[in-house]
Amino acid sequence: SRAKEQGVAFEVWVAFDLPLLDPPREVFDEVKNVGLEMEIILPDVGQVRVTLLDSEGEAVEADSLVSLSFCPQGDEEARLQRTQSHTRRFVNGAASFHHVGLGLSLDLEGRRGDYSSRAARIRVDGPTVAGEEVEVELILGDGWPVISAKVIDGEGNPVSKTTLQGTWVVDKPQDAGGLNPASTHSVTLKTDEQGRFRDEVRIPFEAGGRRVLELTLGEDRGPSVGAGFFGRMDVSYELPSDEKDLGAISLRPIPLLMAGVVRDEAGNPASQASLTVRYPVVDQDGKRFLNLRTKGRIQADDEGAFAIYAIPRAASYQISARIKGVGHCLVKDVSPGTEGLDLVLKN
Repeated sequence: SRAKEQGVAFEVWVAFDLPLLDPPREVFDEVKNVGLEMEIILPDVGQVRVTLLDSEGEAVEADSLVSLSFCPQGDEEARLQRTQSHTRRFVNGAASFHHVGLGLSLDLEGRRGDYSSRAARIRVDGPTVAGEEVEVELILGDGWPVISAKVIDGEGNPVSKTTLQGTWVVDKPQDAGGLNPASTHSVTLKTDEQGRFRDEVRIPFEAGGRRVLELTLGEDRGPSVGAGFFGRMDVSYELPSDEKDLGAISLRPIPLLMAGVVRDEAGNPASQASLTVRYPVVDQDGKRFLNLRTKGRIQADDEGAFAIYAIPRAASYQISARIKGVGHCLVKDVSPGTEGLDLVLKN
């Protein structure tokens, strides 16, 4: 009502968050829908009932989940869609999706809540006639494979009794739309007296994709953000069921991503200017930008200078600078290793 008093035009609409190719949607009309009541008629739907078994064939019930994604049947180039409420918990050994549209291909993934074993995935055809119930059985894999490695410094000495930040960088196989979606997953690793660590690998590898483990050691301090050391190991292959020794991972200095100075329009140093660095990624949602993740805030020093260190994840970056009440600046297409950037704040 306040918006209307201010002359703002708007509409309120209601739609079902269900696995339907064409969800019914209706605009709310305060005259027609007296008492805030609406009636929306669902199209014909069916049901999907899922059971989850462990690798021994026993039913899995405690703290287990199943998620559903969907696309039109027979359309191999269609991208999978999900609803906001696409996950169900198993109750009495089963989980059900009660309103599933007809003519869909369904991707179902079942897993334990504690991720103690490999997930089970399957693609099936959903119901094709109204009221049909499709029954699906998912069988979990065995426990996760285990890796171990020795971490050494640039002189070959073991990095002993140290906590390292690990990041799994995963590029999935190219899909039918020509995309190569990427994702990252963080883990914390601790080395023993010999500089060795041991950990389960809960990031599955898909043939045609890439799976890399990155280790970082260091702290973010002031304008020199990300300064420290890193190591990298390519694990783009199926791991054996027993433990896999990756050998030695050597840490080396994290490379400079970009450095420069921030000034105002008069040429004065922009002390303590806030900085944001972004890089492009492409996934099923299209091209978008992610912020560079750091432990601390990125900002210039008292002289407006900054230096940012990071493991390169893209061929080009964007950097923006801002001081409230002074101005902002955006520079695009910055290549990794660029020095001498001159960021001028403008209103």
